[in-house]
This record gives sequence, structure tokens and C-alpha cells, in this order.
Amino acid sequence: MHTSHLEPESLTRVLIIQPVIPGYTVGLFDALAALPNLEVRVIASPRVSGAPATVENLPSWADSGHRCWEALGGTVFLQKGLKIPESWSPGDVVCVSGAPRFLSNIPVL
Repeated sequence: MHTSHLEPESLTRVLIIQPVIPGYTVGLFDALAALPNLEVRVIASPRVSGAPATVENLPSWADSGHRCWEALGGTVFLQKGLKIPESWSPGDVVCVSGAPRFLSNIPVL
């Protein structure tokens, strides 16, 4: 008798690194987090000069505790503690803000 074993559907993890989490992005991240087989985490700073503040009381997908330091009069920024979780593996996804003035994105890449 032949028994087939179905592979469990794999979980894809998505880490999104942003300067802040403004209110107009929450619906998108909620929708992504609700998708089956997708684990979404969004990390950001509570506030960055020149940007709207991060929304308060965010769902569990959000981590807004990464303080942001400014240098050179606000022309470059460094978000503290950004890193890819050690448990992540090939197939997981990291999305970073396209703002080249966030120097903290460089080591993550």
C-alpha cells in the first residue's frame, strides 16, 4: 500500500522596514497579515522628522520601537536595532524603504 504524505504548506515570512507606520498604511498591512501562509512584521520608528508620526496602538504585526537618530541636519538617518531575525531562511522576504538617507538599511541588505 502506498501512502502519500503531503508537505505542509510553507509559511512565507515578510519583514517590512519603514521609517514610520502612518495611518494610511495600516489597512494594507492588516490585509497582508490576514493572508494565509504569510507572516508579516513591520518595523519602524515612533517618529522621524519630516514624516507623519507612527500610529499608536498598532496590531501585533507592528514593532515601532526602533528609535531614529538624525545626522548632518536631518540629511541622513539611523534606525536603531534593525536586523533580520536569525530564524529566517531563503524564501523569506525583506522589504526596505527606498530612502537612501536611511543608512541603517544598508547592513540589512
